[in-house]
Amino acid sequence: MPKSPATTVPPSIGVPSARAGRRWRGAAGRALQALLGGLFSHRFTSFATSCLFHTLALLVAALITLAVRAPVANKSLTVHLTPESAELEGPQGDGPLLDIDVENLTGDALQAAPDTLLSVPGPDADDAAEAETPNSGELDLTAGAPAGRGQLVSRRGGGLEGRGADARGGLVAAGGGDGASEQAVARGLRWLAAHQQPDGGWDFDHTKGPCRGMCRNPGQSPSTTGATGVALLAFLGAGQTHLAGEYQDVVRQGLYYLGNHTLVTPQGGDLREGSMYGHALAAWALCEAFALSDDPALGQLAQQAVDFMVYAQDAGGGGWRYTPGQPGDLSVTGWHFMALKAAQLGYRQIPPQTLERATRFLDSVQGERGARYGYQDGSGTETMTAVGLLCRMFAGCRRDDPGLVAGCEYLSGLGPASDNMYFNYYATQVLFHHGGPRWQAWNAAMKPLLLQTQATEGHESGSWYFSGGKCEKGGRLFSTALAVMTLEVYYRYLPLYRTESVLGR
Repeated sequence: MPKSPATTVPPSIGVPSARAGRRWRGAAGRALQALLGGLFSHRFTSFATSCLFHTLALLVAALITLAVRAPVANKSLTVHLTPESAELEGPQGDGPLLDIDVENLTGDALQAAPDTLLSVPGPDADDAAEAETPNSGELDLTAGAPAGRGQLVSRRGGGLEGRGADARGGLVAAGGGDGASEQAVARGLRWLAAHQQPDGGWDFDHTKGPCRGMCRNPGQSPSTTGATGVALLAFLGAGQTHLAGEYQDVVRQGLYYLGNHTLVTPQGGDLREGSMYGHALAAWALCEAFALSDDPALGQLAQQAVDFMVYAQDAGGGGWRYTPGQPGDLSVTGWHFMALKAAQLGYRQIPPQTLERATRFLDSVQGERGARYGYQDGSGTETMTAVGLLCRMFAGCRRDDPGLVAGCEYLSGLGPASDNMYFNYYATQVLFHHGGPRWQAWNAAMKPLLLQTQATEGHESGSWYFSGGKCEKGGRLFSTALAVMTLEVYYRYLPLYRTESVLGR
């Protein structure tokens, strides 16, 4: 599957625009023709005319060379996400903390693109005008939620504050984790870091990078943006960002990869690489990274990714599937709900109708009065029930809602699956947020299962592999990321329904 065009450096960096160059050469050519015509009318000898012609030609060539090679002083990075987007300047002053080094971009990032996505302008204001990148407004990056925009849930619950070092230990103990579960998270992150590709991204086929085939069970999904997104989410879940933590460089390079593989369209930033699965995972990672760091460069990337999700939603049914506008299924829609939750926590702009339509889609695939959920209708399955219930929670469902209570009872009765990490990831979150005896029983089974199935030998040490659910296509990378995120459940999001905690709420 071909990759989306990357964020690129246009070939005209540091030189006058092609249009200006054509105008100058055209005027010079006409003047030269007039002069030569006058000379020939006075019947100069052919030798004299030839000398004069070549002298003038050399002079013109010299002037063009000086114009092209004019020095560019005080270069600054300007990020143009769309022709309408605001320019975020750096690295001087109060610019973005995540500075993309234009001069060191390689590979896909140097392919030609029709629009200027990244440019380094010179000091001449006339040159900037010739770049033809109009700026019609700035994104709202204020700390408060934008007026008139929809929200998923109140920020009283479900926030990211538990990922900080001060709160994390208390939340682990209160939720049922321990030192062993935290050590398993650390080993999983080391495996993921060791399998990052040289370009900063990840591939579901982990054997393409430094692994060189030493680990089994590679995935087949072609979306590197999806692989990069889910790997980053495991680091972000442990409070690791590009500004803080042991893996700052790993996270920074992963974010660069997503930024450089964003295809900017009039509808927003497209990170699909063939499927809306990939876009949802990448958008989710960008939104979480911004919510944790408040880096304005990430804020604009995240908003662009959200804008494309809004565009890609099925306006009639309210869900998402493989391509924009396609009637949705709950599997793809579930990942978009996760991304919308992260966008809400970062106060990204979400139109109210997007949330209303998504809720309407949940209505269309529920059964047994909201206790069960199906892929595209109400014929419930185990995994889709877990996905649907978590989406309901994020959409603001009350803890005592009869359908939610009955659904939690159903998941609790099933218990963790021995070979379906996709189901386990969603069901663990549902029961954790609902709390009570059902969560305690689930955690008593889920945590040992993950501790016992983590690889302990060779290059695979620290990883997991489950073949059930979606994990076979995603391979060892997807299994490992989901397992790490599941063991981070104690602090990944603050409990949705319990605002009192070690944070003093």
